[in-house]
Amino acid sequence: MNPVNGPERWMTIRVYGSLLHTVGAWHMDPAPAGSAPRQFAVDDIDAWMRQCADRGATAVLWQANNGGLWTHPSPVFPLAGPPCREHNEAYTEVWGFLGEQVRRFDNLTVAIDRCHAHGLRFVYGFCPWDFVDSPFEASVFHPDLWVLSRRGEPFHGVPCYADERVQRLVLAHLVDVLDRGVDDLALSPFSHLQAHGLDQPGYYGFNAPLVAAYQARHGRDPRLFLGPPPGLAAVHGDLFTGFLRQLHGETARRGQRLIPFSPADGHWGWGGAGGGQLLGHVSNGQPPPSAAPACSIQFPWRQWVAEGLADALLLLAAPQDAVATAGHLAAETNLPLLLWHKTASSAGAGLWSQYLDEAAAVRQGSLHGYVVHATALGTQGPQLERLWQLLAAGR
Repeated sequence: MNPVNGPERWMTIRVYGSLLHTVGAWHMDPAPAGSAPRQFAVDDIDAWMRQCADRGATAVLWQANNGGLWTHPSPVFPLAGPPCREHNEAYTEVWGFLGEQVRRFDNLTVAIDRCHAHGLRFVYGFCPWDFVDSPFEASVFHPDLWVLSRRGEPFHGVPCYADERVQRLVLAHLVDVLDRGVDDLALSPFSHLQAHGLDQPGYYGFNAPLVAAYQARHGRDPRLFLGPPPGLAAVHGDLFTGFLRQLHGETARRGQRLIPFSPADGHWGWGGAGGGQLLGHVSNGQPPPSAAPACSIQFPWRQWVAEGLADALLLLAAPQDAVATAGHLAAETNLPLLLWHKTASSAGAGLWSQYLDEAAAVRQGSLHGYVVHATALGTQGPQLERLWQLLAAGR
């Protein structure tokens, strides 16, 4: 393992997109007439790691999931490749090619080795609520482990971590990853489902464990409320914290860091206009949400700090307020704070200037770290170059 020395600058590698771009198989990339994608190779991963090290990263955030399909072997989840969901049928050929490539060799084992060889920390990024692209009926979470409505309707793609069965499945996957020798485990906020689901605030979140815990705390069945039940998001967050305790037990005994995410106020969620607006607010500085998400959770991150369940925190904050927000939180905790956005590489001058100010705050010591969210390495062009500029601003 490579130690943490000073400020942290992470570059995200979304494996499936980086792979397809690198070998010339991304469906939207122009390809010369008569050309065909080449085979993915170990040297490609080495080149990614070398590029990250040369351009100023201190760590790589390896995002291995592809909307519920994985790019490395897992004891729980399926490898990427067909079958596709109906809405993805246009990508069947690309998905088939991706499936072939991730079966050529165990790219996670190679990535950890090559990352360490180039002096970088390896952070495994797990997206807890992003299981959208595999056929739902084939998922280990089907039919009743997704978050459910009052009537039992599932929000497909969003598992319910209040259910111990979900906790056991995910823990089995992550323990296998931890045993491979990663440095850190980060729970990433990235999800394709931010604006999916029924566009009705508080419509989901009524799984049996949530209902039982709410009744025990408030003495009333949450399903009887006409709107979102007061305090249900907090109950949701407390039960998720139970999962976090188990996970931190696994990372702590291996000497690895567990790094969850949270906004400063702890409020997060998925679905409907409110879910999409949440992500837009913390990533691009859009106005605060005008409505609650279709499913909400309240992260008690101060409790995580008090219990020692978090070794650092991915902080979600609007770009215009992010440095000040981090400063306020740093005054009450010595927990390392790393700022995360779904970085808009095509952002206009105003937003881009705010991104650069955030990255510079790492260099100046007012922010512990910065996470650059790249859609894919393997591309060449001004948008990727702008992301490298963010890393340079933090050096």
